[in-house]
Amino acid sequence: MNLVLAMLMLGGQAAVPPPPGLLFGFYRMVAFEQRAKELGCGAHDLDREFEAIRRQLARRYGKKPFSRPKIPPGGVGDCYSAVSVYRVNLADFRRDAAAALAAAPGAAAPAP
Repeated sequence: MNLVLAMLMLGGQAAVPPPPGLLFGFYRMVAFEQRAKELGCGAHDLDREFEAIRRQLARRYGKKPFSRPKIPPGGVGDCYSAVSVYRVNLADFRRDAAAALAAAPGAAAPAP
């Protein structure tokens, strides 16, 4: 009986919400990832790195906040620009995600 009660109490706890800036960065990264795919840029190394970060964040904050939103398709563009922007922004997102994951669960994220 006590075990069942403990499991219900743990299951009923709300997940800690992700920092808003981190969630905004995630949405930006999804847009950059999709843009590179639309243009056929072959940014698979960046895609794999982004997916690894997304999985870590989903384990910490839950799957729902870090599920991919639907992004409308873009227009014409070039791969050099798309991948360059993706790479630079992924570095910033990686840094922000590492800081959020290093913080104690429920702690406020450090200011940039």
